[in-house]
Parts: sequence; C-alpha cells; structure tokens
Amino acid sequence: MGKKMMVGYGLIVAGGTALLCLLLFAGFGYRVFLAPEVQLEPGQSQAPAASLGSEGIEIPSFDTWTIPAGETTVPTHFYNPEGNGCYFVLRVTLDESGETIYESDYLEPGQSLYEVELSSPLPAGSYDATIHYSAFSMADLAALNGAQVQFELVVQP
Repeated sequence: MGKKMMVGYGLIVAGGTALLCLLLFAGFGYRVFLAPEVQLEPGQSQAPAASLGSEGIEIPSFDTWTIPAGETTVPTHFYNPEGNGCYFVLRVTLDESGETIYESDYLEPGQSLYEVELSSPLPAGSYDATIHYSAFSMADLAALNGAQVQFELVVQP
C-alpha cells in the first residue's frame, strides 16, 4: 500500500467519524440541550420551562403576570430553579416602549421573589412584556448565556 493510499483511507475514516459525531449530536444533542421540559407554577398561567439539560440552565417561563394598577409593590413568583449552578438577574421590559419596569439583584439557585418593587406604577390594561434572564457564574460572576421570555402583563384596576 502506498503512502497516498494510507492518507486517503485516513481521510475517509476521519470524515466518517466527524459525520457520525455530527449526526449523533443532531439527534441526541437536541433532546439534551434544546428540548423544553414542562414545569408548572401555581398561581400563574404557566408555559413550559426551557431546560438546557441536567448540566444546563433552566429558564422559568409563564404566559401571564397579573398585578394591581397604580401600585409599585406587586405580587409575583420570580425564581431561580434550585438545580441551576448560576445566579440570575431578572429584568422586565414593556415591549412597546422598551421601558424597564423591574430589575432584580442576583438570585441564588432556589431563591424566589414573591413581591417586587416596580420602577413606576402602571395604569390598568394589558401589555406585551418580556422578562430577560441574565445568568452569571457563581465562582466569579462572569456572564453566562441568557434568555428572553415574552408574556402578557395584565394590570387590573
């Protein structure tokens, strides 16, 4: 067997191995890293919580958040799931104006907020809003990945 033939076989084996790894990740990796898991929260209309696998970051999600009009101290249930190995900072913005109406301090894994202070009171109505999840390393506060979840903010009179 010649040297060129050995190199050719080596390239075929390397290419086949790379293709096999790509196909395995496409099937298995999707289920582990991208497929959402359902976790419902009592007291709110909940959507599935996205999970990036057992070693990833779980992002809570919900469809609606209902608060009283004209108040700055409002009830909620924002939380950082206990299994996460990172801090969260949560920021809520109104989609139409881009105004930030709430931003948390660092939330430790397992920590929940049941009442938050809005930047200003809101008039009654229904608003499209987004909660921005920023994740930070517990070791050195380095920024990790984040997520944005859209929901309906219902402000009741």
